[in-house]
Amino acid sequence: MWCSFHTSAFVHLSILTSFKVMELRTIIVKGVIISLISFIVSCAPKAKVVDLKENFDPNEVSWIFQGGNNTISGEAFLRTIGGEVRTCAGLDVILIPVSRYSTKRIQVLYGNTNAGYIPLFSGKRIVFKPDPPLYYKYMKKAKCDASGHFKFTNLPNGEYYIIANVMWSVGGYIPSQGGYLMQRVKVNGGETREIIMTYP
Repeated sequence: MWCSFHTSAFVHLSILTSFKVMELRTIIVKGVIISLISFIVSCAPKAKVVDLKENFDPNEVSWIFQGGNNTISGEAFLRTIGGEVRTCAGLDVILIPVSRYSTKRIQVLYGNTNAGYIPLFSGKRIVFKPDPPLYYKYMKKAKCDASGHFKFTNLPNGEYYIIANVMWSVGGYIPSQGGYLMQRVKVNGGETREIIMTYP
């Protein structure tokens, strides 16, 4: 169904003749902002509640804080329609230890638990049940450098989900393109794993 765009910003034009140019611009900008907010709200998809039927058990992933000598390093990027490369430079990369709970979440989001991609505006809004705040405390975060590379060091043996944000703006506005890349990685015995995250 097409969303109907609210045109309240333009109704103001009929009463602006007595204002100075600066005041006119201010009112137009405010009206446009109000219209855009109304448009976004009216078009936002309803959230889908997903019952995972699995509770988060912190004991299952407590090993992530034990430390180790493994390293996961990599790069994350996407290509625009025109073929230009956009990286994760300056954005966060999240490392999540594999557990029964996290695996069910990843399966719902990406449709598999090996690798995947979710567009920034996929049209999906998912609310997980349960969604305990404690779950987010058993994650690690790194930031991509200027060339789109990231690194997690001192990791214990185990399996992890890596989630990389690759987003960019068009015309100087807020991020409007890109999305979230996911890859499952296993490390063991002091190894260094180098990965490349992209889609397709």
